[in-house]
Amino acid sequence: RKDLIDPSVLRPGRIDSLVELGMPDEKTREKILEVHSKDMSFEKGISLKGYVAKTDNWSGAEIEALLRNAGMVAIKRAYVAKKDKVIIGAEDLKSSFENLSKERGKNEVPSNAAEMPDMNELISKMTNPKDEKKAPNIENKKVSKIPKKKQ
Repeated sequence: RKDLIDPSVLRPGRIDSLVELGMPDEKTREKILEVHSKDMSFEKGISLKGYVAKTDNWSGAEIEALLRNAGMVAIKRAYVAKKDKVIIGAEDLKSSFENLSKERGKNEVPSNAAEMPDMNELISKMTNPKDEKKAPNIENKKVSKIPKKKQ
């Protein structure tokens, strides 16, 4: 989102163009799942079509993380079971989906959250010249030297 980028980065000569991509639609999410799962081995009967609907409002990176994390869970499971072949199961996908959904929930801003206030307006309200108190007059005093201990 352009509004999240520091304006100094957007000055001429820094970034030539900005391309903003929205969240992927159903067809695009299906293709993302297909692309990122092409080299993965799944248990028989596993269909990723159900995850197309479940990942509504997920970015492509989040969908890719779903598959990558499911693969990591399957690798750990295969390692513990001392199996030579790693096959992603329904439980691996479910576990990955639940973990990512929790993480997404932590990072999402509620739709009813208040808009970010204008910081300049807040600062102007905080500093009112009438309310400012004068700094106390501090005089310089001479500090005597501390005598050294005799050894």
